[in-house]
Amino acid sequence: SCPAQHSTGCLINLRATCSRSHCGHSGFLRLEWHYKGGIKSDQNSEFHTGFPWDVPSYNLWNLRAGYTRGNWTVTAFDENFLNKKYYTNAYEKAFVDGMFIEPGYRNIGVRVTVRTR
Repeated sequence: SCPAQHSTGCLINLRATCSRSHCGHSGFLRLEWHYKGGIKSDQNSEFHTGFPWDVPSYNLWNLRAGYTRGNWTVTAFDENFLNKKYYTNAYEKAFVDGMFIEPGYRNIGVRVTVRTR
């Protein structure tokens, strides 16, 4: 079951990876699924209901593909490739009125890694 209210909720991650290796070269393709359960933002959630006091759960899908040769690795990624609109957090700041919400976003990029040892 999920943790109690005012917590970060349930978090489930699953990965499916296909990889190949030949003569010092290797590559992979990975599909990732992340589920984050809903949360209650703070103590005021006891008295208020609905968004933004109740932050809804969400599902995210990510893709990663990588290639390694020797000590070099290049990885391309598309996090939240379905471009789902979601919120990661909601909170109140001291001495400021209103709720602050943190939206999620899509992240696309390439990472190059060089091992030096």
